[in-house]
Amino acid sequence: MPNLVSHRSEVVQLTVQHARHLGVPIHLDRPVDGFSEDDGSPVRGWAYVTVRDEDPESSLCSAFRSRFPLYRLAASPLTSEFATCAIDRFRVWIGKSTHAILVVNNAVRSACCFCTRKVQDSFPEQAERRDCIMVSRA
Repeated sequence: MPNLVSHRSEVVQLTVQHARHLGVPIHLDRPVDGFSEDDGSPVRGWAYVTVRDEDPESSLCSAFRSRFPLYRLAASPLTSEFATCAIDRFRVWIGKSTHAILVVNNAVRSACCFCTRKVQDSFPEQAERRDCIMVSRA
C-alpha cells in the first residue's frame, strides 16, 4: 500500500499558488480584523463513516503532526525497528486519552507521526521531555 505524507509547507505553498492563479487576493503582513473558531466544515464523507446525517462533532482532542528522516528513529532502541525494516510500516497506538499513528515510508526514508490527546490534558508551553514520554506511555 503506497503512502504519501507531504511537508505541510509544500501543501500551503501549492494552495497559495492555486489561490493566486484563481485571482484570490492574499494579503500578508496585515493585522487580523477577526476570525471564526468554526469547528470544521461538514463533509459528505461524515455521513458515510458515522451512518448519521448530523454535522461532525468535536472530539475535544488536539492533534500534532511531525515528519522526520528515518535515521532519527534508528538512533533509539525504542524505535530502531521502524528505521531498519525493508517495508513501509503503519502502526497505531491507542491509549486512555492519547493516540499515535506512525507512518514509515521507506521509498523517501522518512516517517510521519500523528499524535492526539484530549484538550483538557494539555501541557504547559514548555513541557519537560520526560513528562511527554510518560503521557505517551499511558
